[in-house]
Amino acid sequence: RPQGNQNAKDGLVPGRMPKLDRLVQKLLSEKDIDDRVLKRPGLLWYPDGTATAIPHRHECWTALMSFGAPRILTIDNHPVLLRDGDLIIFGTQRHGVPKMRDPSGAFDSYGGRISAVFFFMPQGKQAEGAEPWRAILDGGLGDATDRGVSRKASAMLQDA
Repeated sequence: RPQGNQNAKDGLVPGRMPKLDRLVQKLLSEKDIDDRVLKRPGLLWYPDGTATAIPHRHECWTALMSFGAPRILTIDNHPVLLRDGDLIIFGTQRHGVPKMRDPSGAFDSYGGRISAVFFFMPQGKQAEGAEPWRAILDGGLGDATDRGVSRKASAMLQDA
């Protein structure tokens, strides 16, 4: 099932998920995301490990909040593990979501994930690459014991 987005064409409709609405407003305000390409965020649904997004790029920047089962997002062929509540913001890099297997090796029993995605044009400090818009490089071992993952969306959700 390429492009696991088939059931989310309308995006995030305001009022349907009030807690997510508050999180969205907080994200847009704190990250100064103003010049959005779409009027409302898109919703990307990956029902299991067979759902993928082929590598592609946009001519704008992307802010992506991930909820549900952990999934790999590749950015310029570098894997980034997104866990429940993670936020990642990136520029025009090529990105995609490969298949994921559960520990037994099965794709179809892997848990689902939904992502809220925002497309925007960088401005001011964002366009200049100044703090806090530099890449966040988390330390750690990169294994199951690694707790160095950025958890900014989770913290924002708790405050929403």
